[in-house]
Amino acid sequence: NQKFPDVYFQTSGRANAFTKKYVEELERGNCVRSGFGYETGSETMLKKYRKKISSNRNINGYKALAESKLEFKTTMMVGGVGETLETIKETCNAMREARMCLSNIGVFITNPYPGSRLYDWCLEQGLIKDEVAFLEQISGVDAMKMSVNMTPFPEVILRLFRAMVQGTAS
Repeated sequence: NQKFPDVYFQTSGRANAFTKKYVEELERGNCVRSGFGYETGSETMLKKYRKKISSNRNINGYKALAESKLEFKTTMMVGGVGETLETIKETCNAMREARMCLSNIGVFITNPYPGSRLYDWCLEQGLIKDEVAFLEQISGVDAMKMSVNMTPFPEVILRLFRAMVQGTAS
């Protein structure tokens, strides 16, 4: 900040980085926007996603940002492999504990992206039947739209799950 007082930046990271001290450093350093992939408030889903983080750590990271002057966004996912009404309820409970605000979250239906383990799993399970057609389909498509259903639920239920999560934010 002292060497470059007119330089402003934005950043993102993992929830475990967002402690009160770290966020204060970002503010002193002219950071104007930050965030992280909160993904889910469900311990079950965090383990399935192999996030190596706890729901409590996500909550604390969100609170540290919410108490700051930074503009920020966290992203949530619904509809991953193993998602159930119970895991959605766990996510909603964690969001209430964090006192999430709708303007600070984005809620997306989980999509498999090339290069991810989830993408490989969808290929292995035959959920992506024509890889070229799939890649053409997702190219430039809104991330709010579902590309592959990885759950036993119909798409309308996943959209209701998304609405439940989004509606939990005050």
